Amino acid sequence: MLHLILYAEGAVFEDTKQLLINSIKLNTKYEVKIHEFSHKKLIEKYEIYNYITKLLKSVKDIENIPKRNIHGYRDGCYNYFKPFIINLVLNEINYGDIIYYCDCSQYFITGFTENIDNLVDMCISKDAIAGCVGINLINDTYGICDSIKIITKIYNILKIKLENEDLMRFLNKTHINNSILLFKKTDLNIKFTQQWLFLCTYPFNPKKRKIYNEKDPRYALKYPIITYHHTVDQSIFNILVHLYKLPSIVNRNYNEYELRDRNLVAKIANLDDLRFF
Repeated sequence: MLHLILYAEGAVFEDTKQLLINSIKLNTKYEVKIHEFSHKKLIEKYEIYNYITKLLKSVKDIENIPKRNIHGYRDGCYNYFKPFIINLVLNEINYGDIIYYCDCSQYFITGFTENIDNLVDMCISKDAIAGCVGINLINDTYGICDSIKIITKIYNILKIKLENEDLMRFLNKTHINNSILLFKKTDLNIKFTQQWLFLCTYPFNPKKRKIYNEKDPRYALKYPIITYHHTVDQSIFNILVHLYKLPSIVNRNYNEYELRDRNLVAKIANLDDLRFF
């Protein structure tokens, strides 16, 4: 079964979501189950999501980040919703099922216009399609994924030794956009999404409902990692994709922004022009 995951909050995003819901079954042979979420529904239904949203909104005095982030960019919780709902659905479905997450974009206000079966078939074969790689952005660009402090901290948390040459290699890798994601339910993908979710709010400990002991040098971050930049969820995603060696779509004919378009990606797959990174 194919599970379509959609999140929308606000009129234009809701418009895109409805167009996607109305068109998905016309563009696939697979049985589809739709999982739709909003910020309001997540807060009302999931206590832990509500709790973490309040935690992220309480962050007031982070240094060296854009001022727009201080009060919680993206619905007051940055992009925490993305790993949360992906992890949630992946844990609910059957092994071997496929999840397909795509942004309900304000820039691509369309439904599905291209058949997505080739894309899904590739995910079945490769177990994952972990985002898309364009031609114009590397990790060390525009503050996207270049905080050595955060990168080093994540490696420390995961207990992986980070050599200087590994750091430089990562900074010079092409940045992966996670506007489109497909995962087959496997033990490896469950572990991946759980670590992504965990790192997004680290050093918050959801089991004990408190911040990890800051006196312990392993936990020496004052605020949750995700609050240090409004796309840190994507930066963490990039680090984990490289560590797990998951396949990402790469097409050097298009830039990172263009490959956010789910229909362009499906069209490339239908032309058998997909390459993996």
